[in-house]
Amino acid sequence: MAPDFFKVASVIPLIETHRAVVEVALRLKKTANDMCDVIAGRTTHPVSFCVGGMSKIPDKKMLAKIKKDLLDRIPDVEQAVGLFSTLKMPEFIRETEFVSLKGETNYPWIGGKLISSDGVEKAENDYLDMTNEYVVDFSTSKFTKLSRKSFAVGALARFNNNYTFLNKPAKALAEQLNFKPVNHNPFMFNAAQLVESVHALYESIDMINELLDSDIGEIRVPYDVKEGEGIGAVEVPRGILYHHYQINDKGKIEKANCIIPTTQNNANIHYDIAELVKQEVKKGEADAHVTLMSEMLVRAYDPCISCSVH
Repeated sequence: MAPDFFKVASVIPLIETHRAVVEVALRLKKTANDMCDVIAGRTTHPVSFCVGGMSKIPDKKMLAKIKKDLLDRIPDVEQAVGLFSTLKMPEFIRETEFVSLKGETNYPWIGGKLISSDGVEKAENDYLDMTNEYVVDFSTSKFTKLSRKSFAVGALARFNNNYTFLNKPAKALAEQLNFKPVNHNPFMFNAAQLVESVHALYESIDMINELLDSDIGEIRVPYDVKEGEGIGAVEVPRGILYHHYQINDKGKIEKANCIIPTTQNNANIHYDIAELVKQEVKKGEADAHVTLMSEMLVRAYDPCISCSVH
């Protein structure tokens, strides 16, 4: 996001012109990576989680260090908020539907009912009725739809559907940015990500405090292998992710289906760009400006096409 607003091609020139901004981003990223290493076993593709629980439990000394690191990052988050407050988001609206997990008592991250901003509500196991994948003749990735011709998932969808469950620091930030649900500006995905980052930072500190005050023990449940089928939904940074597996009585997976966030956002990005270009051309904007705005819109969704094609 930063290179777009500072009008450079990448983060590299910002090392010279806005070094403090880059250093804040790197410190925040490092803390997130360190958390993954301690809790999940490694930064990318976790190894500590397994059937029945966790193969390795983080010790309290490491958790205490992570807590200290998170507390140390609060000034960095405040700097990020200060910077974001100075940026002017592009003014673009295209009304759409937003899909996410439904919060019941907390801001939702894993499991539970599925909900849309248009009032659709379904059980987690009915994810196929929520996603409705279909093939188009101009893309190797599928599109999805629900009540309208497209819908969006991700931070903005979660913010719009579950604002009530944000913690006080996150709500305070949203108010500071005059950011309220339901917001239909896709460029505000970045604002929603910042609000969620604040929520997650303080929620993580609270969770670590609970662990430090308890006897962690072994987080693993014994089980017997048997034939079965399971469906799970989890909110990842880009949006809601579905996993569906069938296993035989030997424990081997016989059928699997994953529907990832970018697949669900593809149609929305497609229709957003079409409307954005129409509006920008109507205003008489130059081709270079229209191209940049379109690229910024795509980056706001942070798509991973290699994932969506799988």
